[in-house]
Amino acid sequence: MQKIAILYDASQAVLSTFDLDEVLQRILVIARDYFHLQNVAILLLDKDTGQLCTRSQLGGEPGFDNVRVSIGTGLIGAAAKKKRPLYVPDFTKETRYEPWGRRLVRSWRFRSCSGRDGGRAELSKRKPGSL
Repeated sequence: MQKIAILYDASQAVLSTFDLDEVLQRILVIARDYFHLQNVAILLLDKDTGQLCTRSQLGGEPGFDNVRVSIGTGLIGAAAKKKRPLYVPDFTKETRYEPWGRRLVRSWRFRSCSGRDGGRAELSKRKPGSL
């Protein structure tokens, strides 16, 4: 039932406005609240540099808005390169982890309407443990 509630809330966020930044912020609030997270972010692909760049975030530390991740670098870049989600139950045992002051829990890849890679979304926590 919780999955249906999350999908419903996310669809309401998408349908509520035509402003992409507002939609992304609403989706981040939903993800943060449902999964009890401290930090959430959506990174989109910069086609000019080939890097993932923070488009929208909540709870990040100063400078988090300017994060750039190369495809294949760290957990986020690894998920983007593999084009699939990563689940990391204990970041302290993960060799690909690159600390930004928080812990990656889950990362998703998005496709644009044309089928091209549209970027990534990530969920993170400061303390180890499962969701």
